[in-house]
Amino acid sequence: MVDRSSKKQLMIMCCLLRIPFVIGFILAPNLYFLLPLVFFKEVLDVIFDPARQAYIRFVVPRDQLQEANALSQLSMNGAKITAPALGGLIVAAFDPQMVFILEVIGFSLASIALLRLPIEEKEKSKNKEGGLFWSDFADRIRYIRSNRILAFNIGSMTFSMFIISLYDKLIVLWTKNLGIGIDGFGTILSAVAVGSIVGTFLVTPFSRLFENPLMMSAAAGLLGGGIWLLIGIGGWRWVTAPFFVWVVVWFWVGIMSLFSSITYTTLIQSETPPEMIGRIIAVTHGFQNTALLISPLLGAV
Repeated sequence: MVDRSSKKQLMIMCCLLRIPFVIGFILAPNLYFLLPLVFFKEVLDVIFDPARQAYIRFVVPRDQLQEANALSQLSMNGAKITAPALGGLIVAAFDPQMVFILEVIGFSLASIALLRLPIEEKEKSKNKEGGLFWSDFADRIRYIRSNRILAFNIGSMTFSMFIISLYDKLIVLWTKNLGIGIDGFGTILSAVAVGSIVGTFLVTPFSRLFENPLMMSAAAGLLGGGIWLLIGIGGWRWVTAPFFVWVVVWFWVGIMSLFSSITYTTLIQSETPPEMIGRIIAVTHGFQNTALLISPLLGAV
C-alpha cells in the first residue's frame, strides 16, 4: 500500500481516519466495543510509520538523511517524555476524556500540516504492481538477501531488539538486586530518555567522523555491547559502583540506542530503491515484532 500510493496522501488519510476511532474511545460503552477501535487505530499507526520514513527518503537529499532522521527521532523521543507528564496533568485537572479530545485536535492539526508538504514524485517501479502476497513477500526477502549491507543492518537491529526486549522487563529486577528503590528505577528510566534526546544533537558531529552510517552503527553496537556487559556484571555484583555512576551508564545506553536507531533507518532509506522502501520497512517491522513477541517469554524462562 505504501509503495503504491502517495506517501503524503496516505499519511493524511491515516491521521483523518484515526480521529473517529479516538472519538469512539470516548463513546465506547464497554470493553467489547473499545477493543476493535484500539485494534483498527493501531493498524493505521502501523501504516503511518512506513509512509513517514518513505516520505523522508523522497524529500531529503541522501547526504542529509542522517540529520533528518535525527530530527524525526528527537520529536518522537521528546513526545514520549512530555506526553505522559502532560497527560497526567490533564487527567488531574479535568478528566481522562479530555486527553482523547486533545488527541483528536492533534490529529486534525497534523492533517493540516501535512497538507502543506510537497507531493513526492512518483517513481517507476521495476516490480509488478500487483501480485499475490506471498510472492511479493518472497521478492522482498530476496532483495534483502541480495544486499549485504541491508541484510546485515536488518539482521543486527532485529537481534538487538530481541536482546533488548529480553531484558527490558527485567530492569526492575536488576535495580532490586542492587538495592535500588522505586525512585532510583524511575531515575534510570529518565536517564535513558534524556540520553536518547542528547544523542540526537551528537549525530551531526559524529556523522562527520563516520561518513559511512554502517561504520557508525558498528561503533555504536560495539560500545553499546560493552555497556550492556558492564550492566550485566553489575547485576551479579561483580562490579560495584555508586548509584550516580549507574545513572551515567544508563544515560549512555540511551545515546547508543539512539545512534543505532538513526543509522538503521538511514541505511534502510539509502540502500533501498525509493519505490520499495515501504515494503522493505513492512518486512523489517514484521521481523522485529516477532522478536518482541518471543523474547519476553524467553526472558521469563
